[in-house]
Amino acid sequence: MKIYTLLALPALWAFSRQNGCDGKREESYFWIDQVSIDQNDAREKAEQMLGMTDIYSRAERVLIWLGPTSENLKALLQSFAQVIGPGARRAGILAIGPDLTTSWPDFPNHPELRPVRRQVERFFWSDPFRRAFATRPDMLRAFEELTWNGWFARTWTIQEHTVANAPVFALGDDTFVDGDDFMASILCCTLWFVSTLRPLMQSRFPLLRLFRLLLFRFYEKPGLCDYMLDPERLREWNSRPSTVLGERRKRQRAQIGDHRETSLKACLVRTFIPESTEGPGCSHEIDRIWALFGMCTDRTMLERGGFPLDYNTPWKEAYRELSRTLVRLGHTDCLGIERKGLANNIQSTTGPIVTSLPSWTIDWSVPLRRPLCGFLEDGLFSTATHLPVTIGEAAHVSSQANALAINGYCLGPVQALGTVFTTSKAAHELDYVQANIYLREIEAFVERSAFIPPQLKAHARACIPVHSLEYNYLAITRRGETAGITRGYNEMRRCTAQGEGPIGVISQELLSYKTFMERCLGKRAFITTQGFVGLCNSQAEVGDVLGAIAGAPGLIMLRAARQDTDHSLDVGAFEVIGEAYAYGLMDGEIASMEDVEERSIVLC
Repeated sequence: MKIYTLLALPALWAFSRQNGCDGKREESYFWIDQVSIDQNDAREKAEQMLGMTDIYSRAERVLIWLGPTSENLKALLQSFAQVIGPGARRAGILAIGPDLTTSWPDFPNHPELRPVRRQVERFFWSDPFRRAFATRPDMLRAFEELTWNGWFARTWTIQEHTVANAPVFALGDDTFVDGDDFMASILCCTLWFVSTLRPLMQSRFPLLRLFRLLLFRFYEKPGLCDYMLDPERLREWNSRPSTVLGERRKRQRAQIGDHRETSLKACLVRTFIPESTEGPGCSHEIDRIWALFGMCTDRTMLERGGFPLDYNTPWKEAYRELSRTLVRLGHTDCLGIERKGLANNIQSTTGPIVTSLPSWTIDWSVPLRRPLCGFLEDGLFSTATHLPVTIGEAAHVSSQANALAINGYCLGPVQALGTVFTTSKAAHELDYVQANIYLREIEAFVERSAFIPPQLKAHARACIPVHSLEYNYLAITRRGETAGITRGYNEMRRCTAQGEGPIGVISQELLSYKTFMERCLGKRAFITTQGFVGLCNSQAEVGDVLGAIAGAPGLIMLRAARQDTDHSLDVGAFEVIGEAYAYGLMDGEIASMEDVEERSIVLC
């Protein structure tokens, strides 16, 4: 047995004195990650990391300490434990899936979830919820403070609540909340905030919006109205807690009998490419994999696929081999993951990104953006992806560690490019002057295209600026209707022609169209010699090749590797420039083209 001498923080010292030195308690075992793992022994650290999930899942209780308390935070967590958590759980709020949470209150009317929504909204208006939270500005400010707690910003903390059977959240030394009550409270307060404020910005008619504002002031004063108008309020609520705590519900829904399926790719994507907030951080790049690796059920498959289970592996090599293994296992959608660009800085979006990683490797240490066409797990493209995925054998690329051979299609070179779609507004808000240039360039390319039939050109002009809403991973089906897209496009054209957005009132169609155009900031329009029109990465150049990887939901832009590149296998090697979207191109269309043949593509 190893004996350590540790310098304990005051909280840890008080805990050890209270729980281990009075001689009156039954024998208990406590596991504390910073204490129970020798931080200087890399081998022990790796072994313990792989076993942390087992420790958390088998523990009688997992205590999650959020830090020191204040009077308002203490009162807030007490209301979580006594009022909000139990009430929200009785209303069935934990039955709401992540796609419905993201689109609340506009999610499709799923017949099994209609009663849940009615019960949740009824709880929003109940006296206990309003007395404990909705009408109290001090509780609203405390909730804002809680959402910015540093615990939610760390990657290592995810598995503490995700895999634990009995998590308990603690604040200070005397405030405790059951894990499910805490999660239900966070989700309940977030959904209440969204459902209360969102309708104010979506009214089509001025009188209706004025009426809603008056109702808001009448029903939410004191409370949310005073909180929103408070001049001392310096920041918004952080949506990261809802994202982080949602991992537990996702894992529970993925349970099959006594077995829970959790893939490393899904964990990485949901953790580091969140929709509405930045991903949590790690002090070491390698920990972005290892912090999640222990709770994944596919690590044996990853190891057989070639990923090294060694914590001492340099992080760049680990990132490279993880990307190679994921692609070999059929996750070709990973090739569409890109670094987030600075959409309001044209120099940063057009300059080359210098990195020592191969172009097909995901760099998890930087902010990343979700592919325009989504991921394979989203299930929105799977009906069209029927072609087999053929990956080069490991022996074929063993002499070049930075190369990856994969089967796909080369769909011709880029003939012309539009300007990079940027904005001069703060917080990546749409710039209507730049949007006008963006729409006009797409319209010109569509008119030049011989690939798009004349009867579909109007539809293409409307769909391309928002990368075609049928690929929308938010699953809001009514936003994908052709009529809705056309109305949103026509309203957007009127606004861009004037150089400014609507004053005061914005329709649902225009709001949706504007939101999805903002997702395309940093992209640029292109047309190939064959007439394919779409959007591509800002680093693309004329002469780059539009490529398709069999089985991937989206396209990629390729560039011929330089002859002096030390990791190219032959003159046919390509570098991945970034993702691409082309109107009307899916696996089915590509397979039926007579002049396109499947070939082996070497990525470097």
